[in-house]
Formats: sequence, structure tokens, C-alpha cells
Amino acid sequence: MKLPLVSVVLPTRDRLETLKNALTTVLNQTYPNMEIVLVDDYSDEKAKQGIEEMAKKEPRIRVVRNEVNLGFVRSLNKGIKEAKGEYIARIDDDDAWIDKNKLKKQAEFLDKHPDCTVVSGGIIRIDGDGKEISRELLPETDEKIRNIMLITDPIVHVAAMFRRKDWEIVGGYNERFHYSQDWELWMRLGKRGKYYNFPEYFVRSIFSSEGRSSKNMRYHLSLSLKAREIHKNEFPNFWKGYILGWVSYLFSFIPIRLRVRPFFIKIKKLILK
Repeated sequence: MKLPLVSVVLPTRDRLETLKNALTTVLNQTYPNMEIVLVDDYSDEKAKQGIEEMAKKEPRIRVVRNEVNLGFVRSLNKGIKEAKGEYIARIDDDDAWIDKNKLKKQAEFLDKHPDCTVVSGGIIRIDGDGKEISRELLPETDEKIRNIMLITDPIVHVAAMFRRKDWEIVGGYNERFHYSQDWELWMRLGKRGKYYNFPEYFVRSIFSSEGRSSKNMRYHLSLSLKAREIHKNEFPNFWKGYILGWVSYLFSFIPIRLRVRPFFIKIKKLILK
């Protein structure tokens, strides 16, 4: 039986040390038919040289270098267009896959379930010192995932695997969405097939105030509102999600938001119920 090629698409820029760790966890996967499309988004000379050295040592790494800084979403689209795999897996340069059989489990699942378009799994979030902040397993079945699609993002991007042909048909990542681009993509992929989340932890991700989304949280929240508006007729619970989105957006203006964060979490849990 021929195993389908999985392309792991990884955009990076100037984060050589965390990139090395991310790549190690990918290369340690037990799934044999894999390539890594490493999109170097115009890194500095030191990082560029480090990336080239890693690629020379590992034939499964293919480097795609941007001659100018294209940004995260355009780099993602470019990497997937360059990919050769039937399935696309995602990881960022500061993440780590913690299950060596992740790709194997997901590729086998997609093979056995041709009506499924996206599979993902759970996430463990840590701070910059490696201390665990939280862990989350998301709804497992297609019905449960669709039920909260407009309320909160129910699929972990850096734990996900999806069919490349479906990605092409729906038009790839929307480059107007500098944030929430994965969430909006899941909404469109839902027209192509079913969702599934493994009830297992697949990825460990560093969360810090220096992260992409944290730096521009208000803009991120405004885009998530826009995504809900675009797809409001395709999933249930639009008003629950829309209200939560606005509460989150307004919450971002509160200077003492960290002090009232527990209160906000209670509101979110109430809406999810």
C-alpha cells in the first residue's frame, strides 16, 4: 500500500533556535513519506545560513526563500503551492509536536475517511520558560465542531492536517486575514467535508506577549468578527458567537483587563454552554 505524501509547511523568520526544536519534532515523526517545505520569509543572514545548513543535512527539508518579507499568510500560501503532498500539515517555528505518531494517525484517518477534510488535536500552551499555562482538548466530532465554529476556533492550526485539493478548491488562506486566517479557512473547508479532532495532545506551543496575535489582539478580534459575519449562514449559533466576539473586542480596550480576566472566562464558558 502506497502511503500518501504529507507536506509539512513551516514559515519562519529570524527564529533559528526555536526553529531547530520545531524541526526536530517533525523529523522524529514515525510517518515515513514526508517532506518539509520550509518557507524562509527573508530572514537575516545568520538565520539564512543556519537554515541552509540544516537543509544540507536533511534531504526531507526543502527551503523556499522569499526575496522580500511577504508576511505569514502569504508565506503559507506560497509554501503550500510549492508543496507536493496530498495532505498538508502545519507547524510554526516555535511549536513542538509531542506525539511521534501524529502524522501517521492523521494520514491514516484521512485515508479511511474520504469525507473528512480537516483533522487536528489538542494543544498544551507554555510560557517562554517552559512552564505550562494551559492544555485544551477540543470537540471531537463534526457535529460538535460545527456547533461552535462561530463561537470559538475549534481547530488547532499547528496540530492540523488537511487535504491539499480541498485547500486549492476553496482558494487557500484569505490574505486579507492577517490574523484568524486559519479559522476562516476552516469555515470554507467545511463546505468540502467533515471535521475531526483527535482527543489527544499533539502539540506544545509557546505563548507569550511577544507572539503574533498578542501584539495586535484588537485587530485579530475584529477579523474574527468579520469571519463570523461572512459565514453566518453556514453554521449554527451565529448570535452567540457574535456577541462573544464583541465582548472580547470591547474587553481589549480595558486597561485593567488582566484583573478581570477570570470574569471574562466565566462569560465565555456560559456562552459555550
